[in-house]
Amino acid sequence: MNDHKGSMPPVRVLKLGGSLLLIPDWPRRLQSWLSSHPAPLDLLLVGGGEIVESVRRLDAQHGFPASFSHWLCIDLLSATARIAAQLLPEFPMIATSEALFQIAHGQRRVESTIGNPSDTKPKVENRSTYLVDVSSFYSRPSRQDTSAAPSQSAARSTCNDTSSTITELDSTLVENRTEDCPLPENWDTTSDSLAAWLAHVVRARELILFKSMTPAIETNTPQAWVEQGFVDAAFADALPDNVSVHIVNLLSENREVSFVKATI
Repeated sequence: MNDHKGSMPPVRVLKLGGSLLLIPDWPRRLQSWLSSHPAPLDLLLVGGGEIVESVRRLDAQHGFPASFSHWLCIDLLSATARIAAQLLPEFPMIATSEALFQIAHGQRRVESTIGNPSDTKPKVENRSTYLVDVSSFYSRPSRQDTSAAPSQSAARSTCNDTSSTITELDSTLVENRTEDCPLPENWDTTSDSLAAWLAHVVRARELILFKSMTPAIETNTPQAWVEQGFVDAAFADALPDNVSVHIVNLLSENREVSFVKATI
């Protein structure tokens, strides 16, 4: 397991497959699972689902630059997070890097709205499950973004751009790897790999991938999951060492496979 120091509680990263958003009772199913599998702190990332798949189809038709499609889909993950927030109003939204690392560090201060942090005063929250906006831990490099609006370009910088903020809060909180993000800016990276990167950033002990199906029990390695198409091609490289990973079929009770990635 990862070494957690100071007051930082054990963190578990959850990723909800975007296709599950079309299941009418997915909030009930998720909350039922959380009730039976409690953790000190859960950080929930929501996948892109049909919204992102529409971009994939447009890309296949028009042949967009890989980086353009990638960052367009990253932006759309903020939209699916907002959709989830409407259906899970009891889960506060982490919208900034500062809020993310304050929560991960056990300070329990978070912006309760997804909008501009200056619009809402931070308040103390006692809840243990938070929705995470992708922009709080993964951002567009400033050297890029030739097609995005200037305001977006100015607001985003690099994969784990938050390292300076992290260091100011606690130098032991996360790995400082601003230049080391393994995620390619193409279709090899989906929300599975983003969840793995979030687990790395906050030094999570567990990563739970909620999906609508599960791989065969015997395929309990990240590379096997990649080969079978259950996770994206970048997942194995993005996954941190010594984290317990589970794929949970949210549509079937008690159906999951898991493994622990050991340090090489």
